[in-house]
Formats: sequence, structure tokens, C-alpha cells
Amino acid sequence: MTPQHPSTWLVALVASLAMSNSVAAEPPPPCDALYYGIDRKVDLAAAHACYARVGDHEMLALMAANGEGTPRDLDRAREEARLAVKGSSNPQGQQADALVSAIERQAGTSAAKALAYCDDVARADDALNRCAWIRLGVDSTRHDATLDAMAAKLTPPSVRALAALRTTVRLLRTAENARGQLKYHQGSLSVRMGIAHEASVLDAFVTLVTEVIARAQPAWTAQELATARAELAASAKRDLADFAGAHPTRDPDPTQRALMKRHVGDYRRASADCATRWTELEAGLRAFAIATHGPAGADPLANVAVDLCTARRMLLDLRGDGE
Repeated sequence: MTPQHPSTWLVALVASLAMSNSVAAEPPPPCDALYYGIDRKVDLAAAHACYARVGDHEMLALMAANGEGTPRDLDRAREEARLAVKGSSNPQGQQADALVSAIERQAGTSAAKALAYCDDVARADDALNRCAWIRLGVDSTRHDATLDAMAAKLTPPSVRALAALRTTVRLLRTAENARGQLKYHQGSLSVRMGIAHEASVLDAFVTLVTEVIARAQPAWTAQELATARAELAASAKRDLADFAGAHPTRDPDPTQRALMKRHVGDYRRASADCATRWTELEAGLRAFAIATHGPAGADPLANVAVDLCTARRMLLDLRGDGE
């Protein structure tokens, strides 16, 4: 039976999974980092110059309509929108229509709400992909700022322990992303699920660090810990069996058979890597708790593995059906 003590770690995990959308196979370009302030301060003038260099007419149109990094100029916005539609692979599609309509909504008023690419324009798969990476980048930057603020109030030993923990989480995020992509390896769903896994780790980690500092972890019993570990082991075994069953290595086509065999092997290795990283996270959290609260600091976290096991099991059991 699953322990009945939901923590904000699990609430954050569920929320981040629910919010996942289609995402691209690679992060947003530097121009988006400048525009949205990903790992740096927002610099609209530099973003505008960057978009101009790479010929991103959609963003140039929106920035001209909004007066961001350049004077507000609806005629210029319409021209940039025309160039964007002209260069589109689907000039008659929903995204082209959305862009033109968004620009026209800005006409006739000086107090119009600023247009947002992801809300007002993004309709095509590649645009939705781009927006999901942008959201992840913005969230990651926000979480880094939160952790930096926490670190500023900690003792040097705690700061060092937290720095090591953050490195562990970066490796875990990468590992879970890779596992998610391998699990759902066809089309955009693979990247969507990879980012869903990574975003879940990111959100939950910040929540758990906050709980460690506040010593707010629930007191799990030894039986609940044993139950959580058993359920995790069963979920991991079932996950690998389900994956192998979905990628049969007895295909009559030798090429396909070799491909499936390699893919199953890759997924097994990725799963093992994730398991190692989760174990490192558990050890890092205990070390951080001791560095922050002294030797007794580990007592409230003696069963922190319950939360970690439950979070891992939720990711293992995550399905992309119907996405």
C-alpha cells in the first residue's frame, strides 16, 4: 500500500507533469535567452538585434507591435509578419493566421496588451516545441535564483553541500530527460516526455530543499519506507518489461530486430543511470541536512527515501498515451 502522506514534493511533481507540452529536440536559441531572461538579464534591444541577425520575422513582428527593443511601429510589424508568412513552410496554416491576426489586434489602440509569442502566435509543432523549452529555461532560471537566495543564508558547509547537490540534480535532470526520450522514441512525444521528466525533477528538487532547510519532512515509518522501496522495485521491473514488450527483438526483419535490440539495451542502461542518480540525490540530501542542522539534522530525513521512491515510481509509471 502506498504511504498516505503526500508532501509538496509530490504535489510539485504532479503539477509539473500535468503542465508538460510538446517540446523541441534542442533548447531555444540565444535570442530567446536574451528576450526571456534565461540564465541572464532580459535585454530587449540585444534580443531585437539578435532576431534581426537570424531573420526571425515572427519575433521581429511582435516586438515592433509591442514596442519592445524598438519603437512601436505597426506598419513595420505588418511587414515583418508578411515576411514571416512568406518564409513559412505552411503559409496558409494556423500559425500564419494567428500571427497576422495578433498584429491586427494591436491596431487602433496605444494601450493594447503586449503580444506574447507562445500565447498569441505559436500553433505549429516546432513553435510549440520552442515554447516548451522556453518555459523550462525560464523556470530553471527562476529556481536557480531561489536556490541562490537560500544559499546566501546558509553556513559555508551547507553552501558547499548544496552546491554538490545542485550538480547531482543537473546530472539527474539530464538522465531522466534521456530516459524519457528513449521510452517514447517516436515523433515529438519522445521529447515531450523527456522534458516532462526533467521539469518534474527540477520543480520537486527546489521544494524538497526548502523542506530540508525548514526541517519540514514528514516522519515516515520503517514499514512505509520498506513498502515504498518494494513498490519502486516492482515499478522498475514492470517498466523494463513493458518497454521490452513494446520493442520485440524477434522481428523477422533482421534490421528491425537489431534496431529494437539496441534500443532496449539503451533504455536499460538509461534506466540504470537514472537509478544511480536518484541514489546520489538521496545521499546528497542527507549530507545537506547534516551540514545544515548538524548530526541530528538527518533524523527528520531518515525516511526521505519514501518521497524519492514515490517520485521515481510516478515517473516510471508515466504514460504518454493520449498526449
